[in-house]
Amino acid sequence: MQHVGSTADHLFGWRGTLSALKNSARMLDIHLQSSLLAGGRSESQRNQSAQAKLLISGLVPAFEQSQKNQSKTNPSAQNEHISDAVLRFMVSDPNNSSSIYSALYSARENARAVRGAITTELWETINVTWLKLQARLENDAWMQDMPLLILRADMPRSLLAAMNALCNHLNKLANKRSAHTLRAAGLLQAQIQFANIDDILEHGLHAYLTQFLARINAIGKGISQDFLEV
Repeated sequence: MQHVGSTADHLFGWRGTLSALKNSARMLDIHLQSSLLAGGRSESQRNQSAQAKLLISGLVPAFEQSQKNQSKTNPSAQNEHISDAVLRFMVSDPNNSSSIYSALYSARENARAVRGAITTELWETINVTWLKLQARLENDAWMQDMPLLILRADMPRSLLAAMNALCNHLNKLANKRSAHTLRAAGLLQAQIQFANIDDILEHGLHAYLTQFLARINAIGKGISQDFLEV
């Protein structure tokens, strides 16, 4: 009887988790639709709309605590737009029991506990969904690291640091034939130096890097013609 009761508890817990997932999904859908209709709305108006969704869900205290925790562990989070912070809170915050992350984690743990009482197909569906979420969150974290690898001059392997070094060497080696190459390198350096990561991601990171490679290859050909060919 104890085993039956435990199984029932997990199944009821799993049902509650699915209900929480549906509610979170509905709120996220509303958030997405509002964002698509935002058009000419100001950032302040978008933030107010995001905060309204927290108020409706009764999640304001939990969100405020999450923001405090984020500011301690990640100071750059203080610069995050409220609307973006709300989205992160509702999707991937493990400390928010109503987030997609927490709900799926709970669903998977409850399903694991009653593995013998559910079908293989159901278990695999839950498990695959959880693994896909993990991969997506890891990819998002990688995307957030990309600014460091593009725009940070203090990181030796960033694109900007490499362009700074290249332009420095080209200026020292400048000759009568190298004006065009120096100009192309200087323009690329300036565009990276004053780039905004949000603009890069909006237009597509792959497209940005593809364009960068094409331009750096052209500069490489110019270097060969200006300095290596007799």
